[in-house]
Amino acid sequence: MRYRTDLNTEKRVEADLEEQLDAAETEKKKKKERHGNLRDNRDVILQQQQKAEQLLFELEKQKAIN
Repeated sequence: MRYRTDLNTEKRVEADLEEQLDAAETEKKKKKERHGNLRDNRDVILQQQQKAEQLLFELEKQKAIN
């Protein structure tokens, strides 16, 4: 009888741990997606900034020539 009780307890603990693992994996996936989105947004902003800096450089160059 003790063996069956221990086995049932072990199965419940295992099920709880599997649920926690699933929750952790889901959270990890969400964070990874958010990180990817932030990185993509950063890249777009950096490209816009570089274009603005190039334009500013060209305008300053034209101003210096004239």
